[in-house]
Amino acid sequence: MLRKAISFTLILAALYFIYQFGVNFLKNEHAVSYVIISSDTGVNIEENYIRKNGRDYYLIDAIADNNHFIFDIENKFNKQRNIVEDVSIYNDGDLYCLTLIFKNKEYTSEPLCYDNGVLSSYYSVKNKYDLKEYISKIPSFELNKYDKNSEKKKEDNIIIYKDNFYENEILSLYSYKKVYFVNKYYNRSFIFSNKDNYKNTLGAIVDHYYVIPRYTTDASIKNFIRYEIIDGVKKEFSAVYSISKQSYVNGVYDGKLYLFDRSSLKQYQIDPKNSLVTIIGDEENEAFAYINGEEKRMSVYDMSTNDVIFSEKHDQYGNDYDEIFVSDYYAIYRKGNNFYKVYSDYLDNPILLFNESGGKEYKIRGDALYYVKDNGVYRYSIYGKQLLITSDELKYNYENVFDIFLTED
Repeated sequence: MLRKAISFTLILAALYFIYQFGVNFLKNEHAVSYVIISSDTGVNIEENYIRKNGRDYYLIDAIADNNHFIFDIENKFNKQRNIVEDVSIYNDGDLYCLTLIFKNKEYTSEPLCYDNGVLSSYYSVKNKYDLKEYISKIPSFELNKYDKNSEKKKEDNIIIYKDNFYENEILSLYSYKKVYFVNKYYNRSFIFSNKDNYKNTLGAIVDHYYVIPRYTTDASIKNFIRYEIIDGVKKEFSAVYSISKQSYVNGVYDGKLYLFDRSSLKQYQIDPKNSLVTIIGDEENEAFAYINGEEKRMSVYDMSTNDVIFSEKHDQYGNDYDEIFVSDYYAIYRKGNNFYKVYSDYLDNPILLFNESGGKEYKIRGDALYYVKDNGVYRYSIYGKQLLITSDELKYNYENVFDIFLTED
């Protein structure tokens, strides 16, 4: 009888575990509110767990003395609720900083600070104020990742700052006849032409491939190359049609590359996974466009008159900026020389990230902003600005020259 009771209890426990695992696995979101008391300050925590567009994360609004600190935190907590155990606060009147301390002691947030009323990243204030004592009291804060020096290695005419690369980061670099792929560990390349092609007008990362025409002395494109970025495998496939070299790229959408050929008034869809090139727009059939996050059909004559470039949804961020770079879950915008991060749910709380002039070719990949300045490609992340590569050619030729591919963690 006792044995049966024990077995029954174990079965119930196993079923409960399976149920909890299933709930956590399938759960797409939650929203909870709670209060943390730290140094006699009550901090209201508005915690939102979000699973969207292939990413799951926490968006947390920590409210202290009517100041809203907005944190974007990776899901390292198995989708649990009430993940904040404490906060660490610094307040000298001019600067008010707050850091989240989680129940999982292995992880803390970046400090965010109100610098004379402006919500700012730690990177933007760390050289203006002496915060060493404050930072030293935050458990597991990775101070050593800011302003670190990197060992350099040279490959052809590229200098690679390999220690500044993340484990999951691969940088592509176009160079006239070759495309290079560099990261912490290796430098690979493939040849796509037997003569120099100064501008990269038609090459792009599509899903986990790099796709570019196979350039020859012919006046038109007859073949494409797909290069598997992770495995380094190159394959050539037929374009079937004769496509003008004067075509332009509309963009990448749903794992496919879209080109428009003004000379023939045709739009082509290049599907690297299946090695297919298809005409999807012509004088009798409207072309495809993806504008401000919406699928559209439009006349090929309109697409011929002006370059139509695909874009993610951005109108929810207003228009009070000079440039905007949109990801699936936030935007970074430039206003003058200041760069801000903003979430559509917290438009009144943009975060000043850094100040920079002279940058070009901005791209958001993952949770970082990449760009060209002078002869270098830089990344801005929570650990500040870091140099990934330098190449003197970037001073003169930088349009669509680099991109970033992120492997799965």
